[in-house]
Amino acid sequence: MKPKNPHILPIYLPRLLLVGLGASLIAMLGICSESESHQTNTAKQAPKIVFFNPVIDLGRVTAGISVKCEFLYSNAGNADLEITDVRLSCGCTTAGEWTRKVPPEGTGKLPIEFHASLYPGMFIKTVSVINNDPTQPSVVLQLRGEIWKPIQVDPQVAAIYITPDSDPNTHVLINLTNNETAPIEILSTDSEGSNFQYTLITNNLGWWYQIQIKPAPQLPIGTHQGKLTITTTSSNCPSVSIPVIVVMRPPLTVSPPTIHLPAEKIGCTTFIYDYHP
Repeated sequence: MKPKNPHILPIYLPRLLLVGLGASLIAMLGICSESESHQTNTAKQAPKIVFFNPVIDLGRVTAGISVKCEFLYSNAGNADLEITDVRLSCGCTTAGEWTRKVPPEGTGKLPIEFHASLYPGMFIKTVSVINNDPTQPSVVLQLRGEIWKPIQVDPQVAAIYITPDSDPNTHVLINLTNNETAPIEILSTDSEGSNFQYTLITNNLGWWYQIQIKPAPQLPIGTHQGKLTITTTSSNCPSVSIPVIVVMRPPLTVSPPTIHLPAEKIGCTTFIYDYHP
Protein backbone atom coordinates (compact mmCIF):
# COMPACT_ATOMS: atom_id res chain seq x y z
CA MET A 1 0.00 0.00 0.00
CA LYS A 2 1.36 3.38 -0.94
CA PRO A 3 1.41 6.24 1.62
CA LYS A 4 -1.34 8.74 1.27
CA ASN A 5 1.15 11.61 1.11
CA PRO A 6 4.55 10.58 -0.22
CA HIS A 7 6.04 14.02 0.60
CA ILE A 8 5.66 13.67 4.40
CA LEU A 9 8.84 11.59 4.97
CA PRO A 10 11.17 13.80 2.95
CA ILE A 11 9.81 16.88 4.73
CA TYR A 12 10.34 15.55 8.30
CA LEU A 13 13.60 13.71 7.65
CA PRO A 14 15.89 16.75 8.19
CA ARG A 15 14.05 17.57 11.39
CA LEU A 16 14.50 14.05 12.69
CA LEU A 17 18.19 14.22 11.88
CA LEU A 18 18.53 17.50 13.74
CA VAL A 19 16.73 16.10 16.77
CA GLY A 20 19.02 13.06 16.81
CA LEU A 21 22.13 15.21 16.42
CA GLY A 22 21.01 17.49 19.24
CA ALA A 23 20.45 14.55 21.56
CA SER A 24 23.93 13.24 20.78
CA LEU A 25 25.49 16.66 21.52
CA ILE A 26 23.61 16.92 24.80
CA ALA A 27 24.83 13.47 25.81
CA MET A 28 28.42 14.36 24.90
CA LEU A 29 28.24 17.62 26.80
CA GLY A 30 26.93 15.75 29.80
CA ILE A 31 29.84 13.33 29.69
CA CYS A 32 32.36 16.20 29.33
CA SER A 33 30.68 18.07 32.17
CA GLU A 34 30.93 15.05 34.43
CA SER A 35 34.61 14.58 33.47
CA GLU A 36 35.41 18.24 34.12
CA SER A 37 33.55 18.12 37.41
CA HIS A 38 35.53 15.06 38.44
CA GLN A 39 38.80 16.74 37.47
CA THR A 40 37.82 19.92 39.32
CA ASN A 41 36.98 17.98 42.46
CA THR A 42 40.26 16.08 42.17
CA ALA A 43 42.25 19.30 41.71
CA LYS A 44 40.61 20.87 44.75
CA GLN A 45 41.79 18.03 46.98
CA ALA A 46 45.40 19.29 47.15
CA PRO A 47 47.47 21.46 49.48
CA LYS A 48 48.79 24.89 48.55
CA ILE A 49 51.80 26.31 50.35
CA VAL A 50 52.03 30.08 50.85
CA PHE A 51 54.99 31.79 52.53
CA PHE A 52 54.40 35.08 54.31
CA ASN A 53 58.11 36.03 54.18
CA PRO A 54 59.96 34.19 51.37
CA VAL A 55 62.89 36.63 51.74
CA ILE A 56 64.38 37.56 55.12
CA ASP A 57 66.84 40.44 55.29
CA LEU A 58 68.99 40.10 58.41
CA GLY A 59 70.55 43.49 57.83
CA ARG A 60 73.98 44.00 59.36
CA VAL A 61 75.27 40.94 61.21
CA THR A 62 78.38 41.09 63.38
CA ALA A 63 81.07 38.66 62.22
CA GLY A 64 81.40 35.50 64.27
CA ILE A 65 77.94 35.49 65.89
CA SER A 66 74.76 33.48 65.18
CA VAL A 67 71.36 34.93 64.27
CA LYS A 68 68.01 33.11 64.46
CA CYS A 69 64.96 33.78 62.28
CA GLU A 70 61.75 32.03 61.14
CA PHE A 71 60.03 31.53 57.80
CA LEU A 72 56.23 31.45 58.26
CA TYR A 73 53.87 29.62 55.91
CA SER A 74 50.23 28.58 55.60
CA ASN A 75 48.17 25.98 53.77
CA ALA A 76 45.68 27.62 51.39
CA GLY A 77 44.66 24.28 49.86
CA ASN A 78 42.02 21.66 50.59
CA ALA A 79 44.28 18.84 51.82
CA ASP A 80 47.02 18.42 54.41
CA LEU A 81 50.32 20.11 53.56
CA GLU A 82 53.42 18.06 54.33
CA ILE A 83 56.96 19.46 54.47
CA THR A 84 59.18 16.45 53.80
CA ASP A 85 62.64 18.03 53.60
CA VAL A 86 64.59 21.28 53.97
CA ARG A 87 67.78 21.70 51.93
CA LEU A 88 70.32 24.40 52.78
CA SER A 89 72.79 25.92 50.32
CA CYS A 90 75.54 26.49 52.86
CA GLY A 91 76.94 24.89 55.99
CA CYS A 92 76.69 28.27 57.73
CA THR A 93 72.90 27.82 58.04
CA THR A 94 71.05 25.17 60.04
CA ALA A 95 67.34 24.32 60.15
CA GLY A 96 65.48 23.69 63.38
CA GLU A 97 62.41 21.51 63.91
CA TRP A 98 59.81 22.79 61.44
CA THR A 99 56.05 22.20 61.24
CA ARG A 100 55.91 19.04 59.15
CA LYS A 101 52.13 18.76 58.62
CA VAL A 102 49.75 21.69 58.23
CA PRO A 103 45.96 21.19 57.82
CA PRO A 104 43.93 23.37 55.44
CA GLU A 105 43.89 27.01 56.62
CA GLY A 106 46.59 26.13 59.15
CA THR A 107 50.01 27.76 59.62
CA GLY A 108 53.54 26.53 60.24
CA LYS A 109 57.06 27.81 60.81
CA LEU A 110 60.58 26.94 59.72
CA PRO A 111 63.30 28.12 62.15
CA ILE A 112 66.71 28.90 60.62
CA GLU A 113 69.97 29.81 62.35
CA PHE A 114 72.67 31.69 60.44
CA HIS A 115 76.27 31.50 61.63
CA ALA A 116 78.15 34.56 60.38
CA SER A 117 81.70 33.95 59.23
CA LEU A 118 84.68 36.10 60.11
CA TYR A 119 84.87 37.56 56.61
CA PRO A 120 82.92 40.79 56.06
CA GLY A 121 80.74 41.41 53.02
CA MET A 122 77.28 40.88 51.54
CA PHE A 123 75.77 37.39 51.61
CA ILE A 124 72.78 35.54 50.07
CA LYS A 125 71.83 32.05 51.26
CA THR A 126 68.99 29.87 49.92
CA VAL A 127 66.68 27.41 51.68
CA SER A 128 64.75 24.87 49.55
CA VAL A 129 61.53 23.55 51.08
CA ILE A 130 60.36 20.19 49.68
CA ASN A 131 56.61 19.65 50.08
CA ASN A 132 53.56 17.89 48.56
CA ASP A 133 52.02 20.94 46.86
CA PRO A 134 51.62 19.71 43.25
CA THR A 135 51.99 23.22 41.83
CA GLN A 136 55.26 24.04 43.63
CA PRO A 137 56.88 20.93 45.15
CA SER A 138 60.09 22.85 45.86
CA VAL A 139 59.98 26.42 47.17
CA VAL A 140 63.26 28.37 47.31
CA LEU A 141 63.53 30.89 50.15
CA GLN A 142 66.23 33.51 50.58
CA LEU A 143 68.28 34.75 53.51
CA ARG A 144 70.45 37.80 52.94
CA GLY A 145 72.34 40.53 54.74
CA GLU A 146 75.79 41.92 55.38
CA ILE A 147 78.52 40.59 57.64
CA TRP A 148 80.46 43.38 59.24
CA LYS A 149 83.09 43.90 61.93
CA PRO A 150 83.10 46.82 64.37
CA ILE A 151 86.85 46.94 63.77
CA GLN A 152 88.01 45.47 60.46
CA VAL A 153 91.50 43.98 60.33
CA ASP A 154 93.09 43.63 56.91
CA PRO A 155 94.95 41.38 56.40
CA GLN A 156 93.85 39.22 59.31
CA VAL A 157 97.22 37.45 59.59
CA ALA A 158 100.67 39.06 59.43
CA ALA A 159 102.73 36.58 57.38
CA ILE A 160 106.32 37.52 56.55
CA TYR A 161 108.67 35.42 54.39
CA ILE A 162 112.38 36.26 54.57
CA THR A 163 115.11 34.96 52.26
CA PRO A 164 118.83 35.82 52.37
CA ASP A 165 118.36 38.42 49.62
CA SER A 166 115.25 40.05 51.16
CA ASP A 167 115.22 43.76 51.86
CA PRO A 168 116.27 44.42 55.48
CA ASN A 169 113.19 46.66 55.82
CA THR A 170 110.73 43.96 54.76
CA HIS A 171 107.52 44.40 56.74
CA VAL A 172 103.74 43.95 56.67
CA LEU A 173 101.17 46.71 57.16
CA ILE A 174 98.01 45.75 59.06
CA ASN A 175 95.04 48.11 58.64
CA LEU A 176 92.62 48.66 61.51
CA THR A 177 89.44 50.38 60.31
CA ASN A 178 86.72 51.54 62.70
CA ASN A 179 83.27 50.77 61.21
CA GLU A 180 81.26 52.05 64.17
CA THR A 181 79.54 55.42 64.38
CA ALA A 182 81.77 56.74 67.19
CA PRO A 183 85.57 57.05 67.23
CA ILE A 184 87.68 54.58 69.21
CA GLU A 185 90.97 54.77 71.03
CA ILE A 186 93.83 52.29 71.18
CA LEU A 187 94.39 51.64 74.87
CA SER A 188 97.29 49.20 74.75
CA THR A 189 99.21 46.71 72.63
CA ASP A 190 100.70 43.44 73.81
CA SER A 191 102.93 41.04 71.87
CA GLU A 192 103.46 37.35 72.49
CA GLY A 193 106.81 36.12 71.24
CA SER A 194 110.10 37.86 70.48
CA ASN A 195 110.20 37.03 66.79
CA PHE A 196 108.76 40.33 65.52
CA GLN A 197 108.74 44.08 66.11
CA TYR A 198 105.83 46.43 65.53
CA THR A 199 105.00 50.12 65.27
CA LEU A 200 101.53 51.69 65.67
CA ILE A 201 100.71 54.35 63.06
CA THR A 202 97.73 56.71 63.43
CA ASN A 203 96.37 57.78 60.04
CA ASN A 204 92.98 59.14 61.15
CA LEU A 205 92.61 59.41 64.92
CA GLY A 206 89.71 57.29 66.12
CA TRP A 207 88.98 55.76 62.70
CA TRP A 208 91.98 54.35 60.88
CA TYR A 209 95.18 52.90 62.29
CA GLN A 210 98.02 50.88 60.81
CA ILE A 211 100.48 48.52 62.44
CA GLN A 212 103.85 47.94 60.85
CA ILE A 213 105.20 44.48 61.69
CA LYS A 214 108.67 43.26 60.76
CA PRO A 215 110.88 40.34 61.82
CA ALA A 216 113.17 40.65 64.81
CA PRO A 217 116.85 40.80 63.86
CA GLN A 218 118.99 37.66 63.56
CA LEU A 219 116.18 35.12 63.66
CA PRO A 220 117.33 31.53 63.03
CA ILE A 221 116.18 29.55 60.00
CA GLY A 222 112.68 28.17 60.45
CA THR A 223 109.09 29.24 61.16
CA HIS A 224 108.37 31.53 64.09
CA GLN A 225 104.91 32.33 65.41
CA GLY A 226 103.56 35.01 67.70
CA LYS A 227 100.51 37.15 68.36
CA LEU A 228 99.76 40.84 68.72
CA THR A 229 96.78 41.86 70.89
CA ILE A 230 95.33 45.36 70.68
CA THR A 231 92.94 46.70 73.34
CA THR A 232 90.42 49.38 72.28
CA THR A 233 87.61 51.45 73.78
CA SER A 234 85.00 49.78 71.54
CA SER A 235 82.29 48.00 73.53
CA ASN A 236 81.53 45.77 70.52
CA CYS A 237 85.16 44.85 69.95
CA PRO A 238 87.24 45.50 73.08
CA SER A 239 90.28 43.63 71.76
CA VAL A 240 91.75 42.51 68.45
CA SER A 241 94.20 39.62 68.05
CA ILE A 242 96.53 39.40 65.05
CA PRO A 243 98.52 36.18 64.49
CA VAL A 244 102.09 36.80 63.32
CA ILE A 245 104.08 34.25 61.29
CA VAL A 246 107.70 34.83 60.29
CA VAL A 247 109.33 32.29 57.96
CA MET A 248 113.12 32.50 57.68
CA ARG A 249 114.18 30.58 54.58
CA PRO A 250 117.70 29.16 54.06
CA PRO A 251 119.86 30.13 51.07
CA LEU A 252 119.28 26.74 49.46
CA THR A 253 116.42 24.33 49.90
CA VAL A 254 116.56 20.72 48.70
CA SER A 255 113.38 18.72 48.54
CA PRO A 256 113.24 15.91 49.44
CA PRO A 257 116.33 16.04 51.65
CA THR A 258 116.98 12.29 51.28
CA ILE A 259 116.64 9.97 48.28
CA HIS A 260 116.35 6.22 48.88
CA LEU A 261 117.31 4.09 45.87
CA PRO A 262 116.28 0.43 45.53
CA ALA A 263 118.85 -2.14 46.64
CA GLU A 264 120.96 -3.79 43.90
CA LYS A 265 122.61 -7.17 44.29
CA ILE A 266 126.03 -7.84 42.74
CA GLY A 267 127.13 -11.33 43.62
CA CYS A 268 126.61 -11.59 47.35
CA THR A 269 127.05 -7.90 48.05
CA THR A 270 124.12 -5.49 48.56
CA PHE A 271 124.63 -1.79 47.86
CA ILE A 272 122.28 0.94 49.21
CA TYR A 273 122.84 4.43 47.87
CA ASP A 274 121.86 7.40 50.06
CA TYR A 275 122.23 10.94 48.94
CA HIS A 276 122.49 13.61 51.64
CA PRO A 277 122.85 17.22 50.48
